[in-house]
Amino acid sequence: MEHFIKVILERAARFRNQLVVLEKKMAGYLAEKPPELWQELVALSTDLEKEEEKAREALEIKTRQVNETREAVRQKLAEYNHWRQQMREVETLFLANIVRPGYRLKQAVRQRTFLEGEYNRIRHEIETGGYAQAEEVETEVHATLVHGDAAFQDDRQSFEDEVLAARQELVNFPQFEVDDLVDAFEQEHLVRDFKRHVLPSVHPDTSDSDVETFKTVFEVYEQRDYLLMEAYIAEYRGELALDPEDDPIAGLEQACELQDQYQALLGRLQRRVDYVVKDLTPEELKDPEEVRRRMLAQREEIRERIQAESEQILHWRELLENLVKFFRDRFSEA
Repeated sequence: MEHFIKVILERAARFRNQLVVLEKKMAGYLAEKPPELWQELVALSTDLEKEEEKAREALEIKTRQVNETREAVRQKLAEYNHWRQQMREVETLFLANIVRPGYRLKQAVRQRTFLEGEYNRIRHEIETGGYAQAEEVETEVHATLVHGDAAFQDDRQSFEDEVLAARQELVNFPQFEVDDLVDAFEQEHLVRDFKRHVLPSVHPDTSDSDVETFKTVFEVYEQRDYLLMEAYIAEYRGELALDPEDDPIAGLEQACELQDQYQALLGRLQRRVDYVVKDLTPEELKDPEEVRRRMLAQREEIRERIQAESEQILHWRELLENLVKFFRDRFSEA
């Protein structure tokens, strides 16, 4: 996220929080409100309107960038499909030796994502007056940490399910990326969005698409190729459109997130295209030493990602544990 956008979002959030606090203070006066509170209300409202106007201007620029990146994704997907039709069938390899660390990585990502989301939720509740006492925050934080420790541990049954799924879905090694493991925890959402946005847009009964297009897209769906599914979703979901009635702050945050998502998607698509156009012969893929070298490199990368996620888990745990102090400090100042 660009620095100037981050500044706009931070200032707007601060002004909105200050307005919430001020409105609560004014509500405490049953009779006429003190003039200085009205003056403060007008000043804060003016400051907020200025930041919202900046956000609208930034949102227009960011929306264009999002749509330009989406178009680049669409073109890269078309390029991949072009090369995919010409490439030879290569032997798929079952990467049993990376399933377990891959499972651990996904569990770590799920735990980190959960802790991060809960931290943001609880902090937002604190900032908007959602808790009356520090004990409520402490109870919420404790429950979050306990669940985070218990729900994302290695579970034998879950791991066996993971192995079964991996056996049913062989991975084409030259196209395999560690990011594919990290993103897999969102696969249910991808399947849902694919059914909602893509399949009706290419099915001969519900669109003007030709049969070959439908076959190509449906093959991606059957193989659960989540990278290509995400690219098709970006294509058929359409461009990001501005709505003057929407909250510019929320819209700007959404546009920034979407731009980051599309940029990452474009990079992964480029790597996939690079794999396809590279001159890999079946003999090279059948070379045991070459295969072993690649698997060891991927396994090492996964381990590094697990370590990084573990550090982030500790980071978010510490932030969560500090929320009680944050609550007490905030309201002691008030």
